[in-house]
Amino acid sequence: QKKFVCYGRADFIAREPELMKELVEVGFSYFMVGIEAISGEQLDNYQKGTTTGINERAIQTVQNLGANLVGLFIIDVSFTRKDFREMRAYIRKMELVYTGVSIFTPIPGTEMYRKYEKEILEYAGKYRKKSMEKEKLPDMRRWDFMHLVIPPANMSRQMFYLEYYLLVMDLFRIASRKKVYQFLDFSKYKRIFGKLVLSDIFLRLHKPV
Repeated sequence: QKKFVCYGRADFIAREPELMKELVEVGFSYFMVGIEAISGEQLDNYQKGTTTGINERAIQTVQNLGANLVGLFIIDVSFTRKDFREMRAYIRKMELVYTGVSIFTPIPGTEMYRKYEKEILEYAGKYRKKSMEKEKLPDMRRWDFMHLVIPPANMSRQMFYLEYYLLVMDLFRIASRKKVYQFLDFSKYKRIFGKLVLSDIFLRLHKPV
């Protein structure tokens, strides 16, 4: 009589459909899975050890059992406007209602952090408060997976955030239409994101040099 939420790897889920069936039967309702990317190239860059085909089989396995797969995705700093739109289209195509999108954030102490350390320190310093300017470490308050800690490669910081906000709002809209998150006031979130866009993006775009 209990309901369970768990993390799972896509390759394990795709490989063990019978075990997944048993888990769902005893109450496993939500499987949080790091899909991460929608292209094989990006999956390889993350050294994920999986493929787009495996990811799609995992999604379909869980959905066919009547459970929910919570797709976790990474918004890479190499994204273009096309990449944002393709991720949105992929989420719709796979009929994912529960999703999470995080901006690529190397974690201190990892090999990925060491790879980008110089860029992180230089970039984070631009947006650090004056009281923190003498510190050698970056402002760790930005390590919330919703802020850039590395400069975006193919668009301005402002346009990157705009595309990110639009994607998040679209995911809210998808969930809302499926009667998910009914306790949230969608119009309120639209106003919040609208203010963020105006304050963080458009005002900066028109700021005198």
